[in-house]
Amino acid sequence: MSSGKLTPEEKKGGKDKMRFQSENWEVIEKEAFGSFSVQVYLVYRDSKINLAHIEGSRIVLSEVKESGEEQEPTFEMPLDAWRALKSAMVDKKVKDIKEVDAELKATKYHLEDLRDLLKLPKIVKQNDN
Repeated sequence: MSSGKLTPEEKKGGKDKMRFQSENWEVIEKEAFGSFSVQVYLVYRDSKINLAHIEGSRIVLSEVKESGEEQEPTFEMPLDAWRALKSAMVDKKVKDIKEVDAELKATKYHLEDLRDLLKLPKIVKQNDN
């Protein structure tokens, strides 16, 4: 890990601790050893690489030049607060599509079993072809 700034190697995916990516946005987190804090870089990628900075209560993007200059993190905060924030931001109700498919299949078979027990007619799906 570097001196608290994003180095060119880290911008390319070198030493960062963890990355979270969604569309054009990327969150890079680096633990600052010895200080029990985490440095967070919010990066927006389109045709250029932009690093977010906080000015007042707003996020402002500035282009990152590939000149080898180290970049300041978007913000730094205590590690335990960062972990609590991440946990709160992750919706624990969101499931993987495979989990949902498996649950739907199980529900379908359960309903078919109930129809058999209740002696209800089976529902036949018609093809529109």
